[in-house]
Amino acid sequence: MRVPFSPIVALACALLPPAAARGEPPEKPAEKAPALKVGDAAPPLQVTKWLNGAEVKRFEPNKVYVVEFWATWCGPCLGVMPQLAALQTEYKDKGLTVIGVTAKDENNSAAAVEAFADKKGKRYGYTFAFCADRTTYDAYMTAAGLQGIPSAFVVGPTGKVEFIGHSMELDLVLPKVLAGTWRGQPDIDQIRKDFGRFTGIMKKAQTDPGAALKEFDAFASEFPKLTAGYYYRLKKLQLLLMGKEFDAARELSEGLIRSAAEPPNTVLLNGVQLMWSTSFVNPDKKHADLALKAAEAELKIEGARSPAALFHVAEAHAFAGDTTKATEYGQKAIAESTDAERKGYEDALKKLLGKGK
Repeated sequence: MRVPFSPIVALACALLPPAAARGEPPEKPAEKAPALKVGDAAPPLQVTKWLNGAEVKRFEPNKVYVVEFWATWCGPCLGVMPQLAALQTEYKDKGLTVIGVTAKDENNSAAAVEAFADKKGKRYGYTFAFCADRTTYDAYMTAAGLQGIPSAFVVGPTGKVEFIGHSMELDLVLPKVLAGTWRGQPDIDQIRKDFGRFTGIMKKAQTDPGAALKEFDAFASEFPKLTAGYYYRLKKLQLLLMGKEFDAARELSEGLIRSAAEPPNTVLLNGVQLMWSTSFVNPDKKHADLALKAAEAELKIEGARSPAALFHVAEAHAFAGDTTKATEYGQKAIAESTDAERKGYEDALKKLLGKGK
């Protein structure tokens, strides 16, 4: 069991298709036509506080905006942030503004959002916005019939919604919107077709991982920017492990650990750790040192007072059979946890040590 940070979220991202790789359950079909559709005027943003960027008072003509919904508790949201940062950097001079919008809930308070923006958000170089109520969330997410985050809306040069979908799809959308070649629904249909093709690759992996890996490589050569995201890189690692290509998986993992340092991507590191330290993926405990290397890299980024990062190091030590170190880091995690988190970490450590013996 994954403790408070998010239940096996990194591994879930690695094993599930994009529509399900979110912080909430997969979307359910809308019972009625959504109130907000592609081609509609983008609703105004009603924001309580702007963080790490300039206020967007209105959608200006001839500029393009990404309005992306996220939350501090959503692991997949954090995992896609480096990808959003790269898009902001690449297309800033062409008029792109990326806005990460988050709304208050019981696990996503103003204090939590501001702490995140101050400690981690600055590294990404795009704007964050906190909403104390659900007005903006409802105007976009609820109106579009969406339930899962991260979800992104692209607002085009005329102020209309050009795209509604998963944040990881933006690499296929933004170049065309910015170039004025976006065709709307025909391009959206093509994106869905491409994702369907990828889903087929992963289904094939259940019976023929070698063939699936070849198809994945062909898909990656066709969509290099898309597959450079953390989700697809973890998928490649999954395929290598399923195909028992442990040396190639090790080489890829070491590259992933290095790349996760800058810009920091602790969800990617979590994914690498879990891939190597989960028995049903790696029953023979091949290269178990990689789990520890990834966990220690996460701890270096998050700091020695992060209970989640400390516990991930404990997990890696337990998988390698070092119960002494697992106990040490598990107890450190408990010591750094909040009152609300403590029992969860205590129970998780007992379970971990029971498995590690």
